Amino acid sequence: MSNCGNTSAAFSAWSDGVVGDCGGGAHIVKWTQATGITDLGGYIGGGGFAFDVSSDGSVTVGISNHELFNGAAYYWDNAGIHRLPDAIPASTIYQSVAFTISPNGDYIGGFILELDALDISHEVAVVWDADRNPIFLKDAANNRFEGKVYGVSDRGYAVGRTRDNKGFIWHPSFDGIQSPFNGAQIFDTWLANIPNGQVLPFASKGIEAISEDPVNNRLLFALSDYEAPGASAYVEVELETVAPTVTGVYAAGSTWSAAMIDAVDGGGVGAGNGLGYAISSGMTLPNAGVDRIYVQFSEPVVGFNASTVALLGVDVADYESVPGLMNVSYDSANRRGVIQLSSSLVKDKLRLGVSDAVKDLSLNALDGDANASAGGVMDLRFNVLVGDANNDGSVNGGDLPFFATAFNTSTGSMSYNPRADWNANGSVNGGDLPLFAARFNQSLPTAEPAALGFPPAMLPLLDSDSMLAPPIEEIEAFFSQLDEEDELLVFENSEETL
Repeated sequence: MSNCGNTSAAFSAWSDGVVGDCGGGAHIVKWTQATGITDLGGYIGGGGFAFDVSSDGSVTVGISNHELFNGAAYYWDNAGIHRLPDAIPASTIYQSVAFTISPNGDYIGGFILELDALDISHEVAVVWDADRNPIFLKDAANNRFEGKVYGVSDRGYAVGRTRDNKGFIWHPSFDGIQSPFNGAQIFDTWLANIPNGQVLPFASKGIEAISEDPVNNRLLFALSDYEAPGASAYVEVELETVAPTVTGVYAAGSTWSAAMIDAVDGGGVGAGNGLGYAISSGMTLPNAGVDRIYVQFSEPVVGFNASTVALLGVDVADYESVPGLMNVSYDSANRRGVIQLSSSLVKDKLRLGVSDAVKDLSLNALDGDANASAGGVMDLRFNVLVGDANNDGSVNGGDLPFFATAFNTSTGSMSYNPRADWNANGSVNGGDLPLFAARFNQSLPTAEPAALGFPPAMLPLLDSDSMLAPPIEEIEAFFSQLDEEDELLVFENSEETL
């Protein structure tokens, strides 16, 4: 190829060739023994660098000069060159770079250099997903994470170095959940807290590469201490293989008395789950004010949110579709999902579903159908009908003997029956009768709730090929100017070199 001069570099390889540049960034190239050097072509004929390539050689990522920015992130495939979107106002972007791609080509990692109102630069770590949408890595405070992504794996793990020189790890399922697994994690902390965790011999200043071992279900990391030349480590993390399960589903009301909850939580006074009724299949809740449902997990999970939870009914077909009615959250401290309703349930047949897109921290899918293997949706049918003390699906004279037997009793009494305490205040008395009267001669709907419609939760098959990370020392040398606010990388034209 002409105009290459004496300067060329290969930054990454796959089984048939390498990618890199020649002419000091004048040309973005791919080489195979069969074709020789091929110029991939930069933006409007400009130059740049190819930093990484997928394991089959079909997708290459890197940087090319751009008319608006000092280089922008691109990828190349059989259809040509494509700009990676940044979703940041053009007036605030100085540069974007794609450093790495997962072996299967689904994920691309890098950073965007953004200028704030004072023209101070900020490195925003970013991962582009399989649809090439940018995902800005977040920290525990839900702020954009400053750093650079140097490695991504087939299942979407991203690793790299923060701007203050700490190794980090991130996964899409970490994002938006509660501490300690919220957003991007400092690698040393993550490593010490996961199942089969370990403590490093030195504090990692950067994670240079990640790959996956599908045979042994391991993640493999290459990391280093940039401040201590020669200090490096190769870390293998064996992922847990036991799938998380739902150990219980509970329901109660925010207005229920503490004595009432204590009476129905399955443990007697001062014991039990402390949440409310343990819901079993086909059970009818007879008390007013039910507006809270808890889903208890066997271990910490990620991904419990509005997209992985469904509450379907007959009188209300889809509770989540009613604006402002249903809020879904995750209580990480107690390994518990929480469904909070703004209006309490009164009369309906219900189906509660939890998708197997919910996973544990080793990304094992939820064993929702309790068949002792990962995968399977949790599907629980239960009912709510205020006043139905005898659990027959109707409110009528058949419920009154339960009320009469427990009349004028309170929690702690042998005769107290919480199924007749329709206002859930801990006592059975005349205050419960208006609720019974309001539902007298009413029954549950005859129809059934719709079937759950969660898409199957499928993890990408692990690629046995190790991911080849960009040579970090060379990349850091090329982009060392980016760490200085007054010396930023500029492509003037295709003949300029760095």
